[in-house]
Amino acid sequence: MKLNPQYAKWINGESDGYDWVDVTNFLFIAQAELTDYNLSENEVKKITEISEILFSSWIGEGVPYTDFDVKKKLNRAFDWYQSIQDNSAKAEIDKNLMNQVLQNANWLKSQKWFNVTFANSILNWLLEISNSDGLNDNEIGSIRSLSLLWDVQSPV
Repeated sequence: MKLNPQYAKWINGESDGYDWVDVTNFLFIAQAELTDYNLSENEVKKITEISEILFSSWIGEGVPYTDFDVKKKLNRAFDWYQSIQDNSAKAEIDKNLMNQVLQNANWLKSQKWFNVTFANSILNWLLEISNSDGLNDNEIGSIRSLSLLWDVQSPV
């Protein structure tokens, strides 16, 4: 069993800032909500499923975890997303959320470990989230824009 030191800090309440799981979960939430202004039950279910995959790889090989841990980590991204809405003037909410999406996408791209495989995984998961309640043109455009930013082939 090999415990990720970031996970150990997080589980002990010692983490500061957001890590790659938080940043990626934020992208999932934004894709689901910003593209049609509706965060459906199916989208939340799909985000939760994908978040567990991220969480299980983030904590470290062979480290046990609970559903509560996964949901607690995902709630961190939901709270972050909500805080931007709560702390923005009504006319600025979309702009501020989109700025955060762009910052998150660029931050991920700047990581030494970021590669085509990771980018494609995120894009495919974004497509799964979008398909969970019916793919629309805004979701397609969002995925294509992110593909361009990350210099990878779009899955749509």
